[in-house]
Amino acid sequence: MRSGFMLLLHGLPRRRVFSFLAISGALSCAERAPDGEGIDVSGPEGSVAERDSRTPGGSLDVPSGAGKGFRVGSVASVLGGLRTETTKVSRRMSLPLGPFGHASAVVEDFYEERGQLSMVGGTTDSKDSEFIFKADAGNVYGWVVYRDRDLAYEYTTDEFGDVLVERVPVTKIFPVCNLEVPDDDGSEPAAPDSVLRAAPLLPPHVGTYAGADVTKLQSLPGAPKVWYINLTDVMNGSTPIGQTATDVWQTWQSLSAALSAFKVNVTTDPAVYAAAGTANSGVARMANVNEGSSSCGLNVFGSTRACDVHRYRNGYATGRILAHEVGHGVGLNHDGGNDGGEYFNGLPAFQWTPLMGNIWPGDRWTNALYQWSKGEYTSATEDQDDFALIDRHLDFRDDDVASVAPLKLTGTSVPAAVNWGQIGRNTDTDSYSFRIGASGGHATLRIDRIEYLGGAMLDVDASILNGSGTVVRQNNAAVARNAQLDVDLAAGDYTLLIKGGAEGTPANGFSNYSSVGFYSIDGTLTGAVDPGPGGAGGGGGMGAGGSSNAGAAGLAGGVSAGAGGVSAGAGGASAGAGGAGAGTAGTPSGGAGAGSSGAPNGGTGDAGSGATGGGTGGLGGTIIGAGNGSGGSSGPGANAGSGTTLPTDAGAAEDAGCGCRVTGSQNGSRASFLGFGLFLVLRLRRRSKASAKRSA
Repeated sequence: MRSGFMLLLHGLPRRRVFSFLAISGALSCAERAPDGEGIDVSGPEGSVAERDSRTPGGSLDVPSGAGKGFRVGSVASVLGGLRTETTKVSRRMSLPLGPFGHASAVVEDFYEERGQLSMVGGTTDSKDSEFIFKADAGNVYGWVVYRDRDLAYEYTTDEFGDVLVERVPVTKIFPVCNLEVPDDDGSEPAAPDSVLRAAPLLPPHVGTYAGADVTKLQSLPGAPKVWYINLTDVMNGSTPIGQTATDVWQTWQSLSAALSAFKVNVTTDPAVYAAAGTANSGVARMANVNEGSSSCGLNVFGSTRACDVHRYRNGYATGRILAHEVGHGVGLNHDGGNDGGEYFNGLPAFQWTPLMGNIWPGDRWTNALYQWSKGEYTSATEDQDDFALIDRHLDFRDDDVASVAPLKLTGTSVPAAVNWGQIGRNTDTDSYSFRIGASGGHATLRIDRIEYLGGAMLDVDASILNGSGTVVRQNNAAVARNAQLDVDLAAGDYTLLIKGGAEGTPANGFSNYSSVGFYSIDGTLTGAVDPGPGGAGGGGGMGAGGSSNAGAAGLAGGVSAGAGGVSAGAGGASAGAGGAGAGTAGTPSGGAGAGSSGAPNGGTGDAGSGATGGGTGGLGGTIIGAGNGSGGSSGPGANAGSGTTLPTDAGAAEDAGCGCRVTGSQNGSRASFLGFGLFLVLRLRRRSKASAKRSA
């Protein structure tokens, strides 16, 4: 078609051809000229690296470029160079540095797993150099560092799929963690009052050390991502060197707590690390030295390049440094400010400091709070959104208390060992229901973080609400990290609401941005009664593909009325019918209210068709509904729900790779465009002939 199109252009004056191409280019969203400041840079194999895609990058969990630096090729061309047999077999390769030339490199480790490539090594012209590269079909990230020359180059992928190289300070790739460790005066922050002894009912990293094998620790067994703490240099078999097993546990426990909002298994077990694969892992190698600076390369997660972490005065001190270095490993910079310079010393009035700042002042604070940050305090020198950057590598955990759960009682006691949960995000709230009988009652409750010291990021805010939603009592104890509720309660239904707390202002204090983590509920509740017949069960969850999740268990004695969920069909809301619980009035405990499947039909218009709705959108977009949807997302069509596949010409979609909107039949739209182009060509040729006749 393109060659036929060009034949039609033959014979037109050059000015007219240029005008037509300009018009057709605008209509077809033609690619704009490459950047690179006019420099033609060879790719890894020496070929000219041409831009071959304008589609935003893929799924690799690395930062994208912001248009800075020099273009060294497309993702495809650079990835092709990295995958050559020369690289795999001879372990030699040429790293493109844009206008700075090339670096001859030696590959030490090369891994390609499930479409993701990872390699590390050094250059042939410097013994004090190193590099990493991570890549998949949509993104390339890497860096080359010459320590002996104080030079560093960083590779990123921009939104158009171009790989850029930029010369950067060495300290951007390897931040200098030259924190001055204060003298050990024997002081240490207090453990939360509600810290429990490690037990099977609790998350593995919660509690005090109970004698576990410290070479087999796992914080979230089965998680898709792993952060491995390599203990090779600090263990003699199963015996720690220069520290106790409790110290090792506490170090692991601190990092586990710092990353507990994410689906990552912090482990000391090399077999777990090996099974996860390089692309899904990060490594921190513990060194048996208690002096000098720890360090970690930027974004080393997904490679075999390890963070280097030294041992400090005790397990929790080492754990805080480990968490700080791992922050660099997932892309975080230092949090500076006044006072402290590059490492902000925190806010003593609130006993708060950013984990990427100075982690040592907290040694003198009874209730120290170390948190991820986005630079909200007044003198912040870094406004990185830490959670957003970590989320590039690690997914957030699912909500553990998605709907109202019953408060569990043993007589009048509220035992912490069975009443615990997690605030997983700063938007998360957890709710627990209970009922007070006709004679009234009294609640004496303490909600406290149960993670420990350096990794415990939760500051608790808790409230009791009555049946109409009015707050009866609220507390967020100042500089205490817990909430205490002591209140008389009239007869009725109540909800205990728990969320992350904040103190002062974001500028002078801290917001709830990083108030996340595990908590327990402890205390007494007098006057509580079982809900009678008709007592409320938990609401049904969001159903996938038209079926609703089971409702939560009802309180003791009643029939659990588990409301059905909402069907997640093809953009439509198909209501699921509620299911009756299995509990019988008067029995010790109610059953779980199981919501039944969603109704087969969804709403009207664009709602889709419930369990059977959805399907693949037309070329370049996702179609909402069953053939009458409106609007599609940029990029290739995606399945919407679990229903049947629609024709590729249904609905309206947005053409991938450009801003043109095509409506109705994709084929019809393309035919219309070609017809319009032919019309313009013929019109211009007629005018050209007429002009020639007049000239004659």
